[in-house]
Amino acid sequence: MRRFLIVALAIALVAGTAALSGCGNGKVSVETGEGKVEVDTEKGSLSIDTETPTEEEIGIPVYPGSTSEGRINLSESGGTTSAAVLWSDDGADEVIAWYKEELSGKPEYNEISMSEGENPAVMITYRDGSTIKMVTIGVDQYDHPGKTKIALGGGTVPQQ
Repeated sequence: MRRFLIVALAIALVAGTAALSGCGNGKVSVETGEGKVEVDTEKGSLSIDTETPTEEEIGIPVYPGSTSEGRINLSESGGTTSAAVLWSDDGADEVIAWYKEELSGKPEYNEISMSEGENPAVMITYRDGSTIKMVTIGVDQYDHPGKTKIALGGGTVPQQ
């Protein structure tokens, strides 16, 4: 799992740096620390760390007792994107019910069942002002087999 996380974070770092660098001769600043990478350019910034996000940081309710191995924040030309993957020992049905209760009153709430066989899975999308939010929940098959995987993401469209 650690190898997968490191590769995923490295890909995100390279893609984010390339996106932020653009075609100009702008300066790029990279800072690293224990469990954290930050990239700043004239066009925006990218940060990756290994902390479990809070609702205030990612803008989406974080399932109680869940854990995370990383989160990503990207901002560019007024647009922002935040994402994190969480795991819970609670069953997928319980986690899905909690998120439905927390989010069902949100503007443009939409729910798509992605269940496969006996494994419940759902994708929930909604709008929070100018930000589109997405939550996917299902039984993890690879990183933490049998645990419930919760992917959180949200972003605004950059202003042109």
